[in-house]
Amino acid sequence: MDNILDQPTAHPNGRRTIDEVLTNGYNMSIGEAWSRGTDIWKKNIGGFVLFLIIALIVQMVCSFIPFVGSIASTFITGPAMVAGFFMAAYKLSMFGKVEQSDYTFGFKKIADNALFVLIKIVVSILIFIPVIISIISEIALLVGLNYKSPEGIKQVVAILMPLIGVVLICALVLLLVSVLFMLVYQLINVYGLNAITAIKVSSKVVMKNYFSFILLAIVCGLINIAGGLCLLVGLLFTIPLTYCVLYAAYEQIFENKSAATAV
Repeated sequence: MDNILDQPTAHPNGRRTIDEVLTNGYNMSIGEAWSRGTDIWKKNIGGFVLFLIIALIVQMVCSFIPFVGSIASTFITGPAMVAGFFMAAYKLSMFGKVEQSDYTFGFKKIADNALFVLIKIVVSILIFIPVIISIISEIALLVGLNYKSPEGIKQVVAILMPLIGVVLICALVLLLVSVLFMLVYQLINVYGLNAITAIKVSSKVVMKNYFSFILLAIVCGLINIAGGLCLLVGLLFTIPLTYCVLYAAYEQIFENKSAATAV
């Protein structure tokens, strides 16, 4: 706790300190996050779309490089690109403009961004251990069944139904845990914390208003589903929009700036 709360009483950039946020709490309005996030996004729609296209091309190129490319896209280019959206949103909100270097800022925090992704992967694996155990046990039960007979099909269904239930439960748990990480990229790349501290702070801050963050995650998910339904082209617009909304949620908590006072 000390390594989180041991902060100066006034942040040099005028931000709220972590101590202040955790001690006094905060108000996080989904409506205001949407309004402010949309305003930020509108200032740079073309830039965001172009950056996302570039990010997708970079990830695609990496995917063609055996092994090394997958590692690079997972731990280096992918997280850095995500961080670029948040830094661009921050610069647009605070200064009204974004520079090319802001999009690549995440590469300056490669170690922390990569460590965060690694921790997320480990957490996901741990949560899905029951699924792995269930799959192993189901395989043993499925061996030797006659899949062509009606009785065999009924047995297969009876065996697989519990597995589906376990998968759904683990997926729900993963979603609920992932909500705790919704402020980590912002805290690493905008606020300037290291990965471990950012994860701790994000979890503690989100827990103070957990239900609102769950709703915010649902809203962002629905926005991207809508984008995906538009022949996937809509995702070029909705993905940056959701990042701007998530930045705006962070901004309400830490930056002492709301839609009423923002430039």
